[in-house]
Amino acid sequence: MPPCFFHAYTGYYCPGCGGTRATQYLIHGHIIKSFIYHPLVPYLGIGGMLFMISHTIAFFSKGKIKGIKYHDFYVILMAVIIIVQFLVKNALIYFFHIYLLK
Repeated sequence: MPPCFFHAYTGYYCPGCGGTRATQYLIHGHIIKSFIYHPLVPYLGIGGMLFMISHTIAFFSKGKIKGIKYHDFYVILMAVIIIVQFLVKNALIYFFHIYLLK
C-alpha cells in the first residue's frame, strides 16, 4: 500500500484513512474492528446489504412489500460520520498522542 500523502505530510489522518483496512475487516466479519478503523465502511456495508435485501424482497413480492427508499438523510449521515471520525482521530493525536491506525 502506498502511504497516505496527507498523513505523511501533516502527521494527521485524512478523512479516508483506515478505509481499506476497515473494508478488509468487514469482509472477514470483524465489524467492531472495521468500525474502529473507519465507521463509514460498516455503515455502507450493512446499509447497502439491507437495501439490496429489501429490494429483492420487493421484487419477488411483485411490489406488495416495499423496499427501503432513498432519503437525503442517508447521505448527510455519511458526511457527518466522515467529519466526526476525522475530528476524533486527529483530536486523539493532537491532545493525547494516541494513534489508532498502526
